[in-house]
Amino acid sequence: MYMPSKIRTQLYLDARQKKVLEEKSVKMGKSVGYLIREAIDEYLRLSESEEGPIAPDDPLWGILGLGESITDDGSGSERHDEHIYDREHESWKKDGAE
Repeated sequence: MYMPSKIRTQLYLDARQKKVLEEKSVKMGKSVGYLIREAIDEYLRLSESEEGPIAPDDPLWGILGLGESITDDGSGSERHDEHIYDREHESWKKDGAE
């Protein structure tokens, strides 16, 4: 008896998900089902990985905490634009430019 390598499964997508998947399907020349299986495989690979989605030695980790030194009151992440651009503006005044 023939056993298919895939098991039929039903899932619900919202209208946006369906539209984007159909557009990508046409653009990439792959079926919507293939794209969904590919996304599930990637999700499973990342969730089963001991390292998680970002490897421990990834340079991306270097940016964590950069905003902590901007201000002493802990508002660096919430008001970063204000702190960064006000500081730049103050340095421009010191340089004689306005």
